[in-house]
Formats: sequence, structure tokens, C-alpha cells
Amino acid sequence: MSAFLARLAFWALVASAAGAVVVAAVWSAQHTLLSGNPHFTLRQFEVTVTGQLARPEVLTMLAQYGVEADATNLFDIDLHRLRADLLNDESGLIDDATVSRRLPDTLVVAIYERQPVAQLIKQRGKLIDSDGWILPPRYDATSLGLPVITGIKSARELTEGQQTDDTLVIAALELLHLCAVKPYGPWFDIALINLDYAREARLHVYLRERGIFSDRARIILPAEGLEDAMSKVEDITRERTRARQPTSFIDATYEVNIPVRG
Repeated sequence: MSAFLARLAFWALVASAAGAVVVAAVWSAQHTLLSGNPHFTLRQFEVTVTGQLARPEVLTMLAQYGVEADATNLFDIDLHRLRADLLNDESGLIDDATVSRRLPDTLVVAIYERQPVAQLIKQRGKLIDSDGWILPPRYDATSLGLPVITGIKSARELTEGQQTDDTLVIAALELLHLCAVKPYGPWFDIALINLDYAREARLHVYLRERGIFSDRARIILPAEGLEDAMSKVEDITRERTRARQPTSFIDATYEVNIPVRG
């Protein structure tokens, strides 16, 4: 029995050694044919950006992660890791990214930036996206026309590249989202949302002139139960639109007998 076990152990060692040789051969072949092959040296970048980032800025990001033209082999790039690095970039600008190889020498990178939905005037023009990420200022016509969020208690804590957890800021973003996706959205041209941190947190929403609403018309909304409150405002707006009644004020923090002024 001991002789049998000895032979079994011997052949196991032989098989293990053979396996190691095969692995080494495969690795060597892969290195020689791919990552060690100068034919696959990175020479070009194909960069597309949905947003404001310029090509040189993207190339600088890639260089920070060790990806540079004429210095990197395409097969030495861990595409999954590179994508994760881009998504976690300290700028906080990138919402999504794709990275792929185009043989023999091109890295294809697509960047999708976070899109701002509001301005933070007290933050010197900084912007914020729908998920609460703080973005640097932009001075194009689209960005300057976005609604303004003011009265932020934690304004000094809002830092570019970070995500806010301020509940009232999040409520303001929820309101903007509702107006973007609900059928009633086009009725409300929101110019400014002022945050009220009183015991019953509220949003004071100021509108531009549109439909029955006068310029600077104000709607007061509760931070909690926002969707239900907007449903009430929707009903009021529909009724007053049918009656062609100008409207300058709605306080939707009331459960019943909601105050409305023309």
C-alpha cells in the first residue's frame, strides 16, 4: 500500500510540474505576443465627452492612472480598473465611462459627465446634479438659466466633487425631478427655490411668468410628502387654468383649504 501511495505522490508531482510548465509557457507566449509586443504599444486616444471636459483634461486623468501614449502597451491596461478609476476621479464630474481597445494601437474612451440641474449662487456659481453631486461653475447660457437653490444651511460644506446629504437640498432636487418627468412639469418655470429650515421644513418656490402664474409667483411646499403636495398644486393649477384665473401664491403645506391668491 505504501508503494502505491508513493507512486501516486510521484505522478502527482509530475502532473503539477507539467501544469506549471504549461502555465509558464502560456504566460510567456501571451507576454511575447501581446503585452510584450511593441506592435500593440498605445499610440492614439479616441476620446468622446458628453459634457464640458476637454480632451486634454481627459488625457491628464488617464496619465494619472498610468496610461500614456508611447509608454503603455494596450494589453497592460486593466480596462475594468481604469473605468473604476475614472468613475472615482476626485473631480466628481464623471457619471459614467466606457473604455475599450482598438487594435493595434488605440484606446477608445467615452466620458459621460454629470449634468447640472440647478445653480448654487452662494457657492460662487457652483452647480449641482440630480443626485446631489457638487459641480464646478459653468458660464454657458444653459447653466446660467438653471433654477437657483438658495438659503442652504450647510453651504460652506458643499465641496466640488462631493455629494451632499442635506435633506432640504435633496428635497429641492426631488422637486426639480418631478417637474422634469411629470405631465404637469411644463406649467412651472422654476426660477428659484429658497430652503426654509424651520421646524416644519419647507421649500419656497419662485416661478417665472408662465400660463396662469405671474412673475415671482410663489408656491410653498413641505419637504416631506412633496409628491402628494405637488399633486394638490397640480389640481389647483388645472382648475384655475380652466377658469383663466391668474395666480401669484399657493401654500401647499396645508392639508385642506389650501390658501391661493391671484
